[in-house]
Amino acid sequence: MRYFTKSVLGYGTLGTFIVLLFWLNYSAWVVMLGAVLNAALEETIYHQIRPRKDRINRYLLHRIRK
Repeated sequence: MRYFTKSVLGYGTLGTFIVLLFWLNYSAWVVMLGAVLNAALEETIYHQIRPRKDRINRYLLHRIRK
């Protein structure tokens, strides 16, 4: 019984890692699908994809200069 419980705990850890990898893969697909949908809608509405100003970069530079 002692050896059986150790192997079950090992399989639980391995299973958790595999589920985490599936979750990360699924999340990446959702983000990529959202980006493609966003680009398609912008091209449909505005007939071009307009570049946006980099707000995060400006914010970080502003924080660093303080």
